[in-house]
Amino acid sequence: MLDAISGSWQDAQNPSPVPHVGQIGDGTSRDTLVLLCHGEGGHANLGAQVGCGLVRDVERWLGGDRVVGGCVRGSDTWCRRAGGRTVIHVTELDTELLVLLTCGGFALSGRAFPSDVSLAAAAIEGYPRAFVVADRNIELDVRRAALASTCVRGGMTPSELVVVLNDVEERATGERPFLLIGDPAAAWPCEDAYANDLRRVAVDPAGEAVVELSVDGGPASYLARSTSEVFIRTTARVTAKPCSSRLVAARALLHARELSLAIAVAIETAIGRRHDDVRRMLAGARDHVRTTLDVAAGTVAMIERAGVWNPEVERALGALTDSVAQWDATAASLIAPMLGDGFAQVFSPLFPIEHAEDGTCDRCAASLVTQRGSVGSGVELISCITRCPTCGLRAAWFEGAAKLTAHVELKRRDIRVSLIYSCDPARGHTAVALVDKSTGLVAATTCRNLADGAVEVLHIPSTIGADLHVVHAIVAQDLCVAYSRSRLVCGPRP
Repeated sequence: MLDAISGSWQDAQNPSPVPHVGQIGDGTSRDTLVLLCHGEGGHANLGAQVGCGLVRDVERWLGGDRVVGGCVRGSDTWCRRAGGRTVIHVTELDTELLVLLTCGGFALSGRAFPSDVSLAAAAIEGYPRAFVVADRNIELDVRRAALASTCVRGGMTPSELVVVLNDVEERATGERPFLLIGDPAAAWPCEDAYANDLRRVAVDPAGEAVVELSVDGGPASYLARSTSEVFIRTTARVTAKPCSSRLVAARALLHARELSLAIAVAIETAIGRRHDDVRRMLAGARDHVRTTLDVAAGTVAMIERAGVWNPEVERALGALTDSVAQWDATAASLIAPMLGDGFAQVFSPLFPIEHAEDGTCDRCAASLVTQRGSVGSGVELISCITRCPTCGLRAAWFEGAAKLTAHVELKRRDIRVSLIYSCDPARGHTAVALVDKSTGLVAATTCRNLADGAVEVLHIPSTIGADLHVVHAIVAQDLCVAYSRSRLVCGPRP
């Protein structure tokens, strides 16, 4: 098997891929030759070589005239696609079965270039007695080539191979592009050393369930999945068990993080109106989240196409979780010093939807009113703001994300802040700040992990005067921020 895209070679002496050296058209007789390469119907890009589909001595237009500067066979061999590379004529490949995995390999009508040069015609006219090829563009996946090679080594006939390749392709793309040209009824050789290295594990015939593979006796490298089987290269016993619920959970996490990124953008945009440096630092942390999210989404998409669980997704989701936690920590540490500078405007809706009474204020017993509205960030993002007619703003959060309530009480020279939040206490970060009413400056602040506890203690500095001061609190979790504001009469204590 030649993987001309990566330049690797596998055969009976090299069951594991090795760098390809030498020539495939060196006169060596082979039972089977599998080629994975780029092509366009008339030529195949084989790395240091080019496979030419010239059938006669010279290339001719479909009308019969000779193509000036076209391909020539003989003492003055020339190929218009060679570009200095060695020319291999497909008609001279000494192999019984040729499996050509390239785009448009079965092209006889000059669709790509109106001449009589054709890989399919050359294979039919040449040595191969059976030729497997696709009649349209296909995904050039090395696992397809490895599957074809292993199936033939395990004793499959060309007709059986075409069925397997089409089953796998149908599972991935909904198409059945592979064709067999030649004599499928003839006896085909089987190399005993490879007779047992392919396992075909039966799965849900509907082809919908995702399966997790377990191997008894050694690791397995899955090659592909059809609608009813998974193909594994191993000599050990392999079993498959459904794990669709894990894929559903992974999808839900990715969807939630995608929505959270929209909230993060809205927060950064609002902060940037006054603190562009903070916005840039948060955007940098968010870019890292975007990268890890894309990697995880790509791995999940591979599982969806293949129907086989890939352990790599767990590492990808772990990296995503770590990057989200880093954004949360960055947000809490950067927002804490600016809590007295109009941070609540982050939640201000551009398009108010409704107002509703929402309990009573724990300080003055007045009725609280919560306003819901769209923040207009390009997604359906709803913010909620609770206000007291006497104390002013009390809380703000994004619908569907964490909500925070803070209860404050004076303890001699300290302020005890009890946080009540509707989120997972195992992750996230909090920041609490005491803002001097007379100066509008942050007089005291704390910032720590949410898992460290729900009670924060602020030490009242001696420089603060007696007044109705403000205690701000936030919780940052999963790219979202919830906010609480409380008022408290305090001042210097003896």
